[in-house]
Amino acid sequence: QVQSFRESDFTVTSTLKPYSAFKDDLEPGPMSRRWVLDFQVPSHEDTFVYWDKPAALHLFYPWDDEKGRQKDISPEELEERGSQLKEEAAQMMHFFNRFRIRPVDRLVIMLYVTDTLYFWNTSREDCVKKLRLLPIKGMPEHLVIEAVLSHLLMVPQAPFSHVYYASIITDLCKLDFKYPVVLAEAIETLYDIVPRMDNEMVDRLSAFFAHVISNFGYKWFWEDWTGVLETDDIQGGTCKKLFIYEVFSAMLRMSYRERLVDVIPAVFHKFIPEAPKHFFKWDAKRWRDKEPPKYKQVAEAVYTVISSGQYESEEVLLELDRLDWNNEMTLPDKVEVLTHCILVNGIETISHQYQMLEKLKPALEGIIDSAEKGGGDQLVDMQLRLKLIQCCCAFWDNSPQHKVIVINQLLTLRLIEPVNVIQWLFSPGVKSYWERAYPWEVVRMALEGLLSEIMDVFRQLRSLNRDRAKLQREITEDPESFDVADKEKILKKSERRSHNLEQMLREDLVEHLKLVFFELFKGFKDALTNHYKRLDANPEKRGEKLTRDQHVKMERAKAKDYVWHKSAVSHFNEMGRKYLMWLSPWLGELRRRFFAEDDTDPRILAIVEGWTAMACRRWCVSKGFSQVQANVYLRYFLEMTKDDMDDDDDDDR
Repeated sequence: QVQSFRESDFTVTSTLKPYSAFKDDLEPGPMSRRWVLDFQVPSHEDTFVYWDKPAALHLFYPWDDEKGRQKDISPEELEERGSQLKEEAAQMMHFFNRFRIRPVDRLVIMLYVTDTLYFWNTSREDCVKKLRLLPIKGMPEHLVIEAVLSHLLMVPQAPFSHVYYASIITDLCKLDFKYPVVLAEAIETLYDIVPRMDNEMVDRLSAFFAHVISNFGYKWFWEDWTGVLETDDIQGGTCKKLFIYEVFSAMLRMSYRERLVDVIPAVFHKFIPEAPKHFFKWDAKRWRDKEPPKYKQVAEAVYTVISSGQYESEEVLLELDRLDWNNEMTLPDKVEVLTHCILVNGIETISHQYQMLEKLKPALEGIIDSAEKGGGDQLVDMQLRLKLIQCCCAFWDNSPQHKVIVINQLLTLRLIEPVNVIQWLFSPGVKSYWERAYPWEVVRMALEGLLSEIMDVFRQLRSLNRDRAKLQREITEDPESFDVADKEKILKKSERRSHNLEQMLREDLVEHLKLVFFELFKGFKDALTNHYKRLDANPEKRGEKLTRDQHVKMERAKAKDYVWHKSAVSHFNEMGRKYLMWLSPWLGELRRRFFAEDDTDPRILAIVEGWTAMACRRWCVSKGFSQVQANVYLRYFLEMTKDDMDDDDDDDR
């Protein structure tokens, strides 16, 4: 395509040509040399972050297929030689007749759509209007859908939320009857390749798809997906079933279960999650005919005290200690009782839940801090905060949405830290659910919150540095000014503030970020190592003969292992690709401590080599910062971690 493009003098019919009105002035000559100035391209630096356009998905025509790669043939040549073309050229004719554009024009139009999505991201209505009025002949809806989905499934992460893309597609479908048909074709194409997609992309696609069809009464060609219920491909079928389950889970967040049961065929009802329901551990209805758990009287008394609303947080904690008069309860038991009682009192709405947690935050902190006062170490503190997360998840056992919400509230109130979320991710009760979307949603939320806090400190430091430079310049230019003394006081105050921020950034936020990353990747290594050891001990590999029932059971176990492993590897790659920029100062130490060649499975090393070779530093750009802002923030971060990078260099030498 590039060669034929060059032969045609780089003529593209789909591009706008406003310069054609100034063709005479732009022709080479004395006049053009007078006002067209020479310029020098800035030299590249390793810290530069460039804006990468998303690659096209090629949903409707496989241009990236090496075997089916097509030549760029002009429309006139297609019409003249249509009967003599070979099979691949006949496919080219089909493409041209369908879309009425040449392949090179198609790539240019994709860039049009991409720029429109970036430029109008703050105004959905204007973006939709521009997409509908693209200067394209023929049928642009295929390319618009393809470009939007390319953005949505961009790696390492989408530039914008899936809600933005879903809103644009929804408006286009409502305004133009052609778009729903094209969208259905695209979704069917992606549904077929779900088993081959990374799980992070499947999670985005399921949330996007649920958001779109929620605007159309959840109507879809559900009957076309019934084949997954009887497929012979157990592994691929399991991946598609999980995708359907995640779609229904996302739909349940925007509706209620009875509504979904009415519109979805009965064969899929088993994939619809149960309606959200809380589980108070000491509820009398649950233990009517059974022996209740321990500390039932204590839990009922604490519940009554909290529900009365007459006691402050410190008084609730004192009442809990009074009820435990024989010191029988351990600190984790107290955390469990108090957490369940707080949540059941805030059951009415999410706001009530947050208000109860905020009101009784000192009581929870009092229990956790008592471990340190009693001579406990930091490990006990982290175990109690992990217990707090587990109690909240047990309270909302069948509602992933409420789990995400309550953990976010705990992070907001600083009752837990991001490293506690990482510990929760690798706990036995959560590790078995890695194929689900919600654990990774929680991890992303915790990491993004920590990185946003670091970025906020960066902004404050930049603002203080600018103000200090301005004050210093004013003092230097006019040292005899009447307000020099006041400016010097402000300058010293600003210097102290800047010093405190840098100290907090280095010793608190950056160190915690390092701890989070090390816990995250160490956990991935341990989980995958145990998984590979278990697979290597498979009885089929040892040549043992199995009965039919054993064989069926083993095939189902293999499908489950395949899905779990696919999710683990996908999210391992996701975390490495997505946060490689932030991880880069400690990458050498990470590899020495956890990924040494002599004690790491080669399959795990191959995964690490895959994302470390990318040198991907697009986090700032993908979060909406300009290239200049991204470069500035990256330099700040590298400066903050310069000592760690120097230590790595010394160790390497």
